[in-house]
Amino acid sequence: MADLENEIEDQEIEDVVSTSETKEEKFKRLSAQRIQKAAKYITALGNLSNKSSYDYTQEDVDKVFGFLQKQLDDTKAKFETQTDKADTFSW
Repeated sequence: MADLENEIEDQEIEDVVSTSETKEEKFKRLSAQRIQKAAKYITALGNLSNKSSYDYTQEDVDKVFGFLQKQLDDTKAKFETQTDKADTFSW
């Protein structure tokens, strides 16, 4: 996981230097890269489902996927709340 964090930090440092692209282009480029990395790690996680090589309970599986779902939900909420910030206060 530290490798992924380091890669993200390296990419963000490069982004500060690159100013010729629009914010939309930057979002699309970075999101595509990060989605590919996430998919790679999710696929690797799926490889652990091989019962002939690994032993786990349904409770273990539920805990793993519960955690991942919470991370996805929290991340999605960050995108949704940015447009709702104007509605957070009124007299």
